Amino acid sequence: MGSKYCYYIIPMPLLEVWNRTLSFWQGNRGIVRSQQISDNKVFRILEIKHKATATSWGEVYQMKFGFNPKNAMTYVTVRISLTWGTGPQWLKPKSLMGKWATMMGVPPMKLAKSIDSKFSDTLVELSNLSPQHISSSKFCPSCGFKTDSSDKFCRECGNNL
Repeated sequence: MGSKYCYYIIPMPLLEVWNRTLSFWQGNRGIVRSQQISDNKVFRILEIKHKATATSWGEVYQMKFGFNPKNAMTYVTVRISLTWGTGPQWLKPKSLMGKWATMMGVPPMKLAKSIDSKFSDTLVELSNLSPQHISSSKFCPSCGFKTDSSDKFCRECGNNL
C-alpha cells in the first residue's frame, strides 16, 4: 500500500487555508478523524478519512499546516495512505489533491514517493516558534492579517498579539 506525499507553499493566512480545507473535505466525502492546533497557534494537523468510491477503497490524508509569520505564507505537507490497494488506486487521491490545490490557487503537484526532509524541517521549525518570535512579526499568527508593531490585538480577528 504505502504512502505518497505532496508539498505546498500558499500565499494565504493559515486560518483561511484551514477553513477552505475543512470546507473542501466536507464537499468531497471526507471525514475529520482528528485536529490539532499547536500552543503557538501557527501549526496545525488535520487527519481526514476519505470514504471508498467506485474507483477507490478509501484513503487517509494527514495534512500539516504551518504559518510563517515572516513571509505570511502557509506551508502544507500532505501524507496520503491508501486503505487498500496500489496502482490505479492512486488516481482518486491525485484527483482530489489537484482539486484542493486549484481551490487554494496553487498549481497541483505530482504525488511524491518520499518525504521532503527540508520541507518537513520547515514545518517543525514553525511548530516550535516562540511566542516572542511570533509577536515580533508583521502578521497575525491566527489569521495572517498585516499588523502594526504597536498593535496589541489583531484588527481582523481580535487575536491577542
